[in-house]
Amino acid sequence: MNDPRQGWILPFILITLLILLVSCADTDPGVDDVVRETKEAALTASAFVVEQVAAYREVMHAKVEAMGPQIETLKARAGELSAQARTEWEARMVKLEARRVALQTRVDAAQAQGGEAWEDMQVGLDAAWNDLQTAFAQASSRFDAPADDG
Repeated sequence: MNDPRQGWILPFILITLLILLVSCADTDPGVDDVVRETKEAALTASAFVVEQVAAYREVMHAKVEAMGPQIETLKARAGELSAQARTEWEARMVKLEARRVALQTRVDAAQAQGGEAWEDMQVGLDAAWNDLQTAFAQASSRFDAPADDG
């Protein structure tokens, strides 16, 4: 998932805090005001991260769910293969479905994490999604290529 919003959560938080500190310097507030405003800024930034995580999870969840029927369609095509090729094909489909389920579990378990921890998790989920897509494409290409099923 190449989302242009990736990687700017932490800089957003830092810039928000910097703006807050600069604006506080002009008004010469008390220490209590600075602490209160800094907490508010941190809460706002935290809420933003939570929203981004929720949006990402929703999109990724939909993608992974949509892969389920596509895998079922490939499984149904096993009848087009010879007995030996069908056995190998069914094993490949079991592995493909296991990858999809594992990714779905990771997406469902993703917790709202801040800064670099979330970015690292997102990179891992994106890599797992790309791996699943590649495995699916390789499996489906079996039917795009000329028949060679033994």
